[in-house]
Amino acid sequence: VFGKSFTDRCRGFVELAAEQLAAPGDGGNVVTANVGTAYLVTPLVQVDFAIARGLNDRTPDLAWTVGLSVKF
Repeated sequence: VFGKSFTDRCRGFVELAAEQLAAPGDGGNVVTANVGTAYLVTPLVQVDFAIARGLNDRTPDLAWTVGLSVKF
């Protein structure tokens, strides 16, 4: 993972993830390249977005997430 803060409130990341390393009979390898960003709306609230690209035939071609985190 490589992370970078762009401002005090905005940061991003780039990641190469081997989420599963297994023999083909046990589901095979799941490997993705991911990129995302997060923005602190307030010191207690964060919104984020990420997109993942599958790097082999056993991994979904494309996935994305949108998140909202609140610190209590």
